[in-house]
Amino acid sequence: HSFPTRRSSDLKIHNFLVIGLLFLSWQLIFYVVGIHRSRRLGSRAQESFDILKVTTIATFLLLVAGFIFKMDIVNKTFLFTFWGVSSLLLIGSRLLLRYVLKKARLKGHNLRHMIIVGTGERSKKFAEKICQRPELGYHIAGFVDDPWKGLEQFKSTGWKILGNLDQLQEILKHQVIDEVIIGLPMKSKY
Repeated sequence: HSFPTRRSSDLKIHNFLVIGLLFLSWQLIFYVVGIHRSRRLGSRAQESFDILKVTTIATFLLLVAGFIFKMDIVNKTFLFTFWGVSSLLLIGSRLLLRYVLKKARLKGHNLRHMIIVGTGERSKKFAEKICQRPELGYHIAGFVDDPWKGLEQFKSTGWKILGNLDQLQEILKHQVIDEVIIGLPMKSKY
């Protein structure tokens, strides 16, 4: 009797398919957890925790793939090493990226321009917090609000009033604005 043997080309295609599926699943996990989105206001600790979630899920998927596809290389040592190295590399690269972006933003690069809707106390406090953290790379283009009894007091702060609420759409058409922060009071009709 002769037993059917696998050709080496079958193994290579099989391996590429498994690696491709694992790569796609890795990207899907990144997307679901939100690793790719901007984390300017997020903490390093939260980002590191999210990366540990991603690498743990990816390691589990690798374990499942190893079992299903009978991959001898996927053993306890390999899985622990994969989890540890990928976690350290991802966290380290994100910390390095944060550092590089902080330096760039302090030099006026990679800025996000924002408008704050509302001129009340909540809006002023938010703007002050943003100004105290220039490494976040936010530039407050100005404020938008309708006339109210505290608007004159707000004008004394030196912040720029770009217009009223009815003008917001036109302001957004003519200025490069990345983010609009709504700081209107909860009791507001808006």
